[in-house]
Amino acid sequence: MNKFRPIQYLKKYTFLIIALFVFLTLGMYMVLRSLQTYTATTIIDYVYGDAENGLAPDGTELDTTGIYSSSVISQALDNLGLDQGKYPIDSIRAEIKVQQIADEAVDAVNEAKNKEGETSDLQSTKYAISYKADSSNGADMARAVLDEIMDGYFTQFSKQFINTSSVVNSTSSVNQGSYDYIEQIELIDAALKDTVNSLDSRAKASPLFYSSGTGYSFNELVNEFSILQNTEVSSLYSYILKHRVTKDTDALVGKYKERVQSNKLLQEQNQARVGEVEGILEAYVEKLRKSDNTAQSQVIGADGDTTKKNNVLGEVESPNYKNEDDEYVAYDQTTEYEQLLQNWIDISDVYNNSAIDEEYSQYVIDCFTGNTEAVIRYQTEIAQRIARPEKEGDDETDNASDSDMDITENAEAIDGDNAEKIYTEGTVPCSQQDIKYVEEKIKDIINRMNALYSVTNATDSEYNEYLGAEYIKVISSNHITEGINILLYTAIGAVLFLGLGCLGAIILGRVGDMIEYVAFTDHQFQISNRVACDRYINKYKEKILPANFSCLILQTLNQNDINHQLGRTGGDEILAYLSSCLRSLFKENVFLGYNGSGQFMIFVQNGNYEELKSLINNLHILLNENMKEKKIVFKYTVGFAVSSKEEIYQIRDLISSAMKQREGYEAGISD
Repeated sequence: MNKFRPIQYLKKYTFLIIALFVFLTLGMYMVLRSLQTYTATTIIDYVYGDAENGLAPDGTELDTTGIYSSSVISQALDNLGLDQGKYPIDSIRAEIKVQQIADEAVDAVNEAKNKEGETSDLQSTKYAISYKADSSNGADMARAVLDEIMDGYFTQFSKQFINTSSVVNSTSSVNQGSYDYIEQIELIDAALKDTVNSLDSRAKASPLFYSSGTGYSFNELVNEFSILQNTEVSSLYSYILKHRVTKDTDALVGKYKERVQSNKLLQEQNQARVGEVEGILEAYVEKLRKSDNTAQSQVIGADGDTTKKNNVLGEVESPNYKNEDDEYVAYDQTTEYEQLLQNWIDISDVYNNSAIDEEYSQYVIDCFTGNTEAVIRYQTEIAQRIARPEKEGDDETDNASDSDMDITENAEAIDGDNAEKIYTEGTVPCSQQDIKYVEEKIKDIINRMNALYSVTNATDSEYNEYLGAEYIKVISSNHITEGINILLYTAIGAVLFLGLGCLGAIILGRVGDMIEYVAFTDHQFQISNRVACDRYINKYKEKILPANFSCLILQTLNQNDINHQLGRTGGDEILAYLSSCLRSLFKENVFLGYNGSGQFMIFVQNGNYEELKSLINNLHILLNENMKEKKIVFKYTVGFAVSSKEEIYQIRDLISSAMKQREGYEAGISD
């Protein structure tokens, strides 16, 4: 059997090693990719005051499960355009993790307070939120899903705990109903006032806020609505009154007469309530004058102890009240006065507003019924009422009624001198042209309002998200971590596969040697046997032989005589020696085989005539010396042929040519 030749085996199976290495490495890479997971993670911090106590902004327990609530996930999938049949909400939720992050500073505070005997249970306000996607969805989807979920949670958090009330557009179709023109403009004016007040509160709370989507701040929106109210609406208000523009004068006057009666009834009701509250307040003031305190009297006794007398209002109203079990329960009446005073203010406001609205409604009736004298008198009184605080001082200007101001502006009355002129020149029965003008102006105002409300709603929506972000800070933006380091494991696998490939090649080569030795080797002579010779010939049977392909045939002639002379064992030793000589002379790129019956076949891949001639001579010298020692004569023939010299390129023809050119040799003959 051949010697162990690992390098030779590796060379022989190089292509197989490379093929298996590439195939297995790619296979491992694909398997790892199919098993890969992508985890998107972000870290948030609840930065409002009660968060460290584990409470939400409304004082309830902070519940972070809202992050992966069904509504949030459903909205996220809708925003991404993902089919909930393919991506069930439960499967998405199962891959979302919310983990509270330990805060050393909070732990230190708790520990310090507990050592001092104080109870402290502050909590970390930082949370890590992660979402894990498999390989079929990829890193981009993991990042996108988590982004949408967090955006949805911020929005939901804002709506639940923070959001400001939305600005409602209640006049988008006011011109399509049964309202008369003056009623339409009143509704529009009231809506604009409410909107301006609502937006102004936002502007004061967040003066630096600008919407990235609309480009507006709340101050700018306030200006837009105010300009519309103070120019277009005010001007149209005045035009309607001056020109008596109406759909039906009788119906309009009837409505405002009912309004006058309703206001009178409301004033009567509230006047009685005001009297009741004022009576209690007067009694309180009387008691206060007789005492030396404001709310409770403090008396220092002889022993130096301080005691408190009953609340002042205790002598005005019962100091106790009954609960659900019909039991008297004492309560602190210090706040009772504040409640009474607030009730008095509220009732007075209702009373005064109803009186103003009654006066205004009567003014409208007078305008549309042509009561010139009443209109002029009313405009003059309003003008004087507004001018009076300006003369007395700025501090009183704020006390002027908004309705007074509006009526004056809408009637275009400044003082009594020009009121009659304005009214008598302007208020005439309306024409179809006036009606058309008012309808077009109202339609234009509503369209402009609709456009502004659309911008306002978009700005408001972004503002609510902004408020949510003010309560929840994103400490760490969305980043992706891979579950498997594919490159690392693929590199390790590649090295392993290369090593296994080389080891396999060596094992395969050695096994091949064993098979070759068992099946295709003549164990006696340690060269290829007859089966191997036939296999080698069949290998080249259908091929064109290369140039310098050589065939050498050696045939023993007197083997039987030698066997008779030396015995069977001695004869085999002669052949074994011949085989060893051939192996020593023909080493590289050579097939050496024993074809049986004393015939040896040698095929040389790249031989030439002169080289073969020299090798045959060397062989004869070796045999001759050995046979002389054994004192026998060994007869044999040798013939060889070279493909390029003989111009024969078929192996069987080359063998025939070599056999035809055999020459006889005798070794062991004495000189």
